[in-house]
Amino acid sequence: MPFSQVFLNSAGRPLARPPRRIDHLQIELSGGPLEFSPLASADQARTVANLWKPTLIPTHRPLDPAGRWPEDVAVWVVHVPENMATTRALLSNAELARADRYIRTEDAIRFVAIRASLRMLLGERLKIAASKVRFSEGAYGRPVLPDVPELSFNVSHSGAYGLIAISSKRSVGIDIEQVSPALDWQLLARLACVAQERDAIACATQDRQAGLFLKCWTAKEALLKSLGLGVTEALLDLTIDVHGNTMQRADVAIGSIAAGAADLNFHWLNDFHGYVACIAYAEH
Repeated sequence: MPFSQVFLNSAGRPLARPPRRIDHLQIELSGGPLEFSPLASADQARTVANLWKPTLIPTHRPLDPAGRWPEDVAVWVVHVPENMATTRALLSNAELARADRYIRTEDAIRFVAIRASLRMLLGERLKIAASKVRFSEGAYGRPVLPDVPELSFNVSHSGAYGLIAISSKRSVGIDIEQVSPALDWQLLARLACVAQERDAIACATQDRQAGLFLKCWTAKEALLKSLGLGVTEALLDLTIDVHGNTMQRADVAIGSIAAGAADLNFHWLNDFHGYVACIAYAEH
């Protein structure tokens, strides 16, 4: 769990249950404490009562590499809570503004949850409060740490899950997509898949086609994100084997902006029923 909930009496001793009145609140997060004081109004009291519910802070757990990626690459699964009221306190004004621009509430909640977990995990590594983690953007909008440029990280989210990959030794990219029966993969395939890949997907049974397309999509997106490129850049410059299930490298078109993808490995993750996910990472 990335946080703990402990109510203390005036002597600093833990209480077995939430008190009826709270004069001071400190939430201990992995990246540092958030403090609220005093708490006097009824609205504040209701907020504190809700804090007793563990669904208000996103939880994240590590995934076992199991030989699929190097040990120095940490991959975390984020479970998105239903209410993000307190988690928003970790985000910057720019991040909150971005969250508020989402049209669908579930998309905003997902963004806030993943960014809050990312801040907590990076805060642990940097030994600073999660709210103090400072981001800047690369040429294609990928967030980076200007004070620690050698620390590579990447996030992705879809449905009920988010994924975070972090490494201090190599660049990483990650993607997850929920499989939907309504997915019109044939329309999207012309934007993302070369003819060889489209033929391989079309030859599969109909119930497997959407999943195979998403294997192609997630692998290419993870590779491009690892390079710091936009996800629409050079999709058709990469060719992969959609039927493979072990570590792969993509074939890259000569002269492509994504030429560096030839030196990246990628591996699909089969940890999530109803989802397709992939991680890409540099050899060194």
